[in-house]
Amino acid sequence: MERAALVLVVALGIAACGDDDAGEGPSAFDGGAISEEDAGIADDAGPPPECTSDTDCANEDLCDGAERCEGGTCVAGTPLRCIVGDTCSLEACDPATGCETLPGDRDADGSDDCADCAPDDATIHPGAEELCNQIDDDCDGAIDPGVRTWFADCDGDSYASLRASSVTSCVEPSGDDTGCTGAERAWTDRMPTRRTADCADDDARVFVDQTESFTTPIEGALVEVDFDFDCDGDEEPEEGATGECAQMGGSCRATAGWAAAVPACGETGSFVTSCSGACAPVTETRTQACR
Repeated sequence: MERAALVLVVALGIAACGDDDAGEGPSAFDGGAISEEDAGIADDAGPPPECTSDTDCANEDLCDGAERCEGGTCVAGTPLRCIVGDTCSLEACDPATGCETLPGDRDADGSDDCADCAPDDATIHPGAEELCNQIDDDCDGAIDPGVRTWFADCDGDSYASLRASSVTSCVEPSGDDTGCTGAERAWTDRMPTRRTADCADDDARVFVDQTESFTTPIEGALVEVDFDFDCDGDEEPEEGATGECAQMGGSCRATAGWAAAVPACGETGSFVTSCSGACAPVTETRTQACR
């Protein structure tokens, strides 16, 4: 009888537990999901800050400078520069004790004597303005990084001859220093090569890739190339065709061109421009232009 009562009590207890689970929803024991709220996770919780003070960022290496805490993030310090005797050395720092001697700033230009390539000249230091003076003003190892080679351009067309004199400078020098006599004398930083050299540097009309044609020759040039304005070795006439008027059925067709033989560069001739009512050539006198 006592055994039967015990069994009844246990059965009632199990039933009661089952009722509680049903009322509270799924649990970890029956495979149900657990919400973030039940697990104690806030929806808007982000990662914890890396630090709250500079002390949190400090390490045991005194040589890498004083670390700082900025906005919850550790920021590295500036490594120390050391002097051993009279020598600056990045390897002379003891992580446990720091530098034997820290460098000074003899010229008071804001850069310590180990970083300053001219510790006794306040105008020369890292961050200084780089001037065109054959000096490394900003201590970056480069002297006048903007320096260019300039070539004398006697006619000012930005092309120089293969024989042009040259200078190096950060800015274009004065045209008076070219050694040229032309009024338009100047300098160009376009290096003359066999492809780009000016074949007549005393005539501004003449340069490589010139597209304009002219009726007067290049002064002083050989007669074979005295109309070679684009320096390609050939003389190219602007108009190389002959013209005429021809009856086509009941109409007259005009072809523009020279009325007779094509004249040489600089020579004149009759040029057909149109046709009359009687289909006769209407001409004008023109001078052959070339380049």
